[in-house]
Amino acid sequence: MDKLRTAIIVSFLAVALMGFTVINSSESIATSDNNILLSCTHGHVIEVTSGQEYEGGVFSNELSLLFVPDPGYEFVKWNVVGDCVYSSNRTAITVSSVNGQVTISSECRNYSTSVYLTKHIVEEDVIMPGESMIMNWTFRSTDLVKSGGTWLGMPCTPLIVGDVVYVRAGDFLYALDINSGAIIKSVKSIGLAADFYHYISYGNGVIFDTTGYKAYDLDLNYLYDIPSNLRYVTYYDGYYYGCLSMGTQGYQLFKTSTAIDSDLENNVKTNLFTNTTTFRLFAQYGQVSSLNFIGDWVFFLEADSSDMTVNGYRGIVAFNLKTESFERADLTPGIGGMMWDDGWLTYYNGYFYVPTYVAGLFGGVQKGFEDRFCEISWVKFDFTTGQFGEIHYKDIETPSGSKFKGIVSELIIDQGHGYLNARALGTETTDGGVNDEGTSLISFDIAEDGEPIPNSVAVSFMTHGGIVMNTAFKDDGKVYIYLVPYNAGTQGVYVFTDTNDGEKWTLEPSSYRLKADANRQTYSSQAVRVGPDGQFVYYVDSGYIDCYISDTKLKTTFLLMNGDDLDAIDAYGSSWYSCLSSAFPTSVIDGDTVTIGEKNYKVLGLNEIRKSWETISNQNTVTYTTQHKDNAILTSYYRYVILLEENTQQRTSLSYNSGDKGWYYFDDGAYHKITMYLPESLDNLVGKQATYSTVPISADEVFVSSYLALQYDVPKTINLPQGSSVIISDESVVQWNVTEGKLTLTGKTEATCVVTISVGGKDYPIEIEVLPNVTIDEQGNRVVHSNKVISSDDGSSTQIIEDTVSNDSGSTIERTEVGKDANGNTVFTREITTLSKTEDYDALDNNGNPTSTTRKETKEYDSESILVTNTVAFTMSSTYWNGEMALTTFEVRSDLDLMSGVNTVKTEITTTYVSFVQHDVTVERYSGDTLESSESTSEIVSKNEELVLQIDGDSIHIAVSDHEPNDFGSLLSSIQSNLGLSTVIVRSECSLSSAAIDNLSDIKATLVMGAGSVELQLSPDALENLAAVNGDLELSSSETPKMTPKQTSAAGTAKVFSIELKCGNEQQHDFGTFTLSIACTIEIQDGKELKAWRIDDYGKKTYATNVSYQDGVVSFDADHLSIYAIGYESESSGDSSDGGNNGGNNGMFLYAGIGAIAVLALLGAVFVMRRRA
Repeated sequence: MDKLRTAIIVSFLAVALMGFTVINSSESIATSDNNILLSCTHGHVIEVTSGQEYEGGVFSNELSLLFVPDPGYEFVKWNVVGDCVYSSNRTAITVSSVNGQVTISSECRNYSTSVYLTKHIVEEDVIMPGESMIMNWTFRSTDLVKSGGTWLGMPCTPLIVGDVVYVRAGDFLYALDINSGAIIKSVKSIGLAADFYHYISYGNGVIFDTTGYKAYDLDLNYLYDIPSNLRYVTYYDGYYYGCLSMGTQGYQLFKTSTAIDSDLENNVKTNLFTNTTTFRLFAQYGQVSSLNFIGDWVFFLEADSSDMTVNGYRGIVAFNLKTESFERADLTPGIGGMMWDDGWLTYYNGYFYVPTYVAGLFGGVQKGFEDRFCEISWVKFDFTTGQFGEIHYKDIETPSGSKFKGIVSELIIDQGHGYLNARALGTETTDGGVNDEGTSLISFDIAEDGEPIPNSVAVSFMTHGGIVMNTAFKDDGKVYIYLVPYNAGTQGVYVFTDTNDGEKWTLEPSSYRLKADANRQTYSSQAVRVGPDGQFVYYVDSGYIDCYISDTKLKTTFLLMNGDDLDAIDAYGSSWYSCLSSAFPTSVIDGDTVTIGEKNYKVLGLNEIRKSWETISNQNTVTYTTQHKDNAILTSYYRYVILLEENTQQRTSLSYNSGDKGWYYFDDGAYHKITMYLPESLDNLVGKQATYSTVPISADEVFVSSYLALQYDVPKTINLPQGSSVIISDESVVQWNVTEGKLTLTGKTEATCVVTISVGGKDYPIEIEVLPNVTIDEQGNRVVHSNKVISSDDGSSTQIIEDTVSNDSGSTIERTEVGKDANGNTVFTREITTLSKTEDYDALDNNGNPTSTTRKETKEYDSESILVTNTVAFTMSSTYWNGEMALTTFEVRSDLDLMSGVNTVKTEITTTYVSFVQHDVTVERYSGDTLESSESTSEIVSKNEELVLQIDGDSIHIAVSDHEPNDFGSLLSSIQSNLGLSTVIVRSECSLSSAAIDNLSDIKATLVMGAGSVELQLSPDALENLAAVNGDLELSSSETPKMTPKQTSAAGTAKVFSIELKCGNEQQHDFGTFTLSIACTIEIQDGKELKAWRIDDYGKKTYATNVSYQDGVVSFDADHLSIYAIGYESESSGDSSDGGNNGGNNGMFLYAGIGAIAVLALLGAVFVMRRRA
């Protein structure tokens, strides 16, 4: 047991043993049969005499116990069951005698305060690294005004007690249900003139509204008034303590009793302290974070906040709660004039710690502190003498010696190990701003002499709200630290992990980001407040209070309303839609209709503010937004959803549920009526069935539902009327038995049948539908068991048995298929195993761009085809240097045939940019380790789908068919800047507009136009010349041109083509070099050279260059459009040519095929981007 725990016991014991309530159950004599069973959660019990932790056992003599709650919990009362004599006073209980077995339990209540931060929690259900969080609900006041320098209607820092969140906003104080955000109650308060920062005080079940000057119980029932200058209240050891503002003079300490009807003057609580000393108690925006109650003392920070020089007073005050005397520790010599954020003051093992800094949010380093760094001070207090010891100071450093100047958090310590967040100034000097570079979370080991020794460090972010430590998993070697950053744009909750390897604690070097809602990316001066089930409640500077939960922990209760029958099923997920597939794996949704099995349902959701059921029109409608009468607006998820069978009356309104009319369910020997708009009433229905009745139903009445949904292999029991009999239409669907007047049905296969109950000469048919079995195992995995038979018209059938285990990170599916012929003979058995794993993580790609990656791996083994399929898929989002976002999916699928040894590997890469999508596919076939073949394709599609582009090496090929793109230039510029591709080849039909020609010319494109059997490829220079003509471009060709006798003679037996190109209705002949490709049949003549020549009006020949013939296409280069002949010249043909090179056979049409693509490689978490020099 550590010294702190001992100090708590010693300090409380004297008070705890006074004022006991004594209960004498009976006389008892101690024997070995006299035992105490202890049942305590959220804390531990100390045996006062030994100081050791007590866990129950044999009672031998008088026993004094003290309950110590976990951080974030408060003691409510003792519960004692059994024959004994005991007395109790708050957290202390003394047992004098025990007769037999006695059970002692403690009742606790969780809380997270508003006016100071509950910095140490012990919560196992809190959102963890690897999970994602969703905004469960959000709340704001209609009085919110953020214009100008003064904000009005801002919510206060929230207070959580039990399942309720308390918030002041505008002129109201609200109590909100933490599960839904629904307003339980609201009371009038007083909004401040400028309420950017304000708080609610709390202690021992009482809410203190220090702006409305009233005290309330937890149901917001008025108790009494409080002084108008009371700024802070807390509970300690049977009294309320606080601070009274005395204006510019400072604060006086305040003490009053917890009794509702005492220490009142004009119904205002009075101060029981007689000491009227005014202290310079540090309170930032009315927040008093530094009051530490230990034993008979309260400790707090003092400061002359107006003096920011090195001589500005800084100190710690120790005030004795019994004698009202006080002592000061003057810290000015070491930290005079330095700042402390919210007045952090930490106590541990006899020492007090104060971290300070020299550069605030804005304005850079304070004048006169240019050579100073963040410091931490610590001093010991002697509780026996009431004196402070020697004061120590040191710079805050990382283990490597890095120092800081910016805002620091409180030092949080548990069992000799602590944490502190410190902001470096990054690139700043004295200009202010919020640069985070260099900010660190540092862990410290606390030495015996109190000195904090840096242990390890993690890259962090500046916070203006502090850090929260969770030690719920410390026995497993894990401590988690939660932080909300100040800066906009990176909002969320960052989780840091400290790990113990058995010898020492070490911080992991980076944190895990739980991303905040996209609409909550503004600045924040808050820390998380944690609810009883791990909810995060806090706000950013948006005017909204937000509650976040894990995306797997939103519970939806589905109510299946089939005629007069109502069933309730719970499921978990991120919305009612995701929960639907959990509760009903075979369900299908189409618009506003859900199909389950053979039934169709409409969807209704409960608006918990209006207490009414609303139609849900589609799967995207998962939340509702409602304005409350008391100036509040709430957005929350639908948590209760009715699936209303088609052609069934919607019996949810008051007209169907008033008086005796309503829905009744059977439980504990009686029928109970449901209140259809109250969550707690609907919760009672889960796992049961209800029926609609206009009159109350008695326990001995015949009550048989007309529809019953069963889960596969899960029994459900029906109470049978006396003297009834049962007939099952198909015993292959359900197993059944009757015992002691109860019918138990168990689904055997997913199908339907009818169970008929006959009583008193009347039949009551029940339609039975068997659905998959859905459960949650101890590890939180969703487990689905499915068993169904698919029958064919020829009498054959296939039984499919499937077990699926899934969670956030993936799933395992074991599937068995058994095929039988019409005679029931097994003809095949197939086993398929599918493993999927998904990992989310943030990283940087090789160019330093931020990248968020989701990885999914699937393995499938098919025993029938002896095929092993392994698929690895990544989804990755990146921000590139030019600010453009891209989303890349990368999938590699391997199909290995175990019989032949052939492995087919298909790689698909799809990258979605702002204006276009790139899709690359490569298929490789291996025999063993030998690559047998490889095929690749690559294309780009514009977002508006007007363009489809192919990639061939460094070239982009665009096919334009029936219409023209609106803008080639901007799209291709984006492609070139992101992919580094230069050459652009556009394939068009026989015409193109002047605007398109201009765009193509601007990007130095190559244009390929087609007309019949002819393709004309225009070089960038030729395209530029044609663009200067400023007209639409049109290509035409003819294989039977009109020729003069001289032209006919020059053509000889060659094939003849006439190609015309018009631009602006003018024929174009000389505009630069081009390539012609003409589809025609040529009979190859060995030993002869194939030629192409232009024939002018006088029969003169001009030979083309680079003539080639391949796959029925002749290609050649030329620089003048006219009549062309293709063939072999006879020996007698004239030589009326201007010479020229025949070019040999060294060329080919550029668009004959697609070359190799640039490969995007993605292995592990590394993303290698396409780059071009």
